[in-house]
Amino acid sequence: VHFRAEKWDMAEYHFRRASGIHPRSSVLRCYLGMAVARAAAAAPTADSASAPPDSRARDAVRELSRAVELDGRNPLARFELSAALSGLGEVEAALSALLPLLAAPGGGSGGGGKGWGSGGSVFASSSSSSSSPSAPSSSAAAREPAVWYQCARLLRRLGRLREARSHLERALDLGPAPADAARIRSVLDKCCVALVAQEQRNAKGEGGGEDEGGRRQLCDDFDESSGDEL
Repeated sequence: VHFRAEKWDMAEYHFRRASGIHPRSSVLRCYLGMAVARAAAAAPTADSASAPPDSRARDAVRELSRAVELDGRNPLARFELSAALSGLGEVEAALSALLPLLAAPGGGSGGGGKGWGSGGSVFASSSSSSSSPSAPSSSAAAREPAVWYQCARLLRRLGRLREARSHLERALDLGPAPADAARIRSVLDKCCVALVAQEQRNAKGEGGGEDEGGRRQLCDDFDESSGDEL
């Protein structure tokens, strides 16, 4: 664990130097934010000589936000910013960062399924050209199952299960790899069960999923720790 933390610290150092040379590069700023986020996640504890984990996570959000400001069509920056905000519990902001990718032109055609993972490698081919004024990178991201899946997870946490179900179905339509498709189907099944429970409570007049009590109940119906992470 310590080795991984030191590795990401070194990556952060080099990306920060590179960003200093090319301060308007969205790609470099994005990778800098990713390195900061990974270093924060790899650090087992915060000691007196280092910044607290939440502070490091905020640093990552700032760098990734800057990458989005430099190029709003950089899909990897938006995806990683959404993940960083989600990790801080800012679910609404995480969803707002991700939604523009789904609204991109050309999102109707399928053909994703390159692979998953927290590193965002699914966007490797499109993010490399995101600094180009004519690169349609966001359109490519709208065809990636990972984006729809991440959006579904955020909608689920907000209690918007019907929308989450729709996004999971869309992720399956885009043809993910078989192992990933099995995970998505598992999450979709849980979403359907939780949605039925939500509707039953509504029918009994016990309140829906939009209030705080309803959201807590939804967490019980659709447990975050039930192995649906990709």
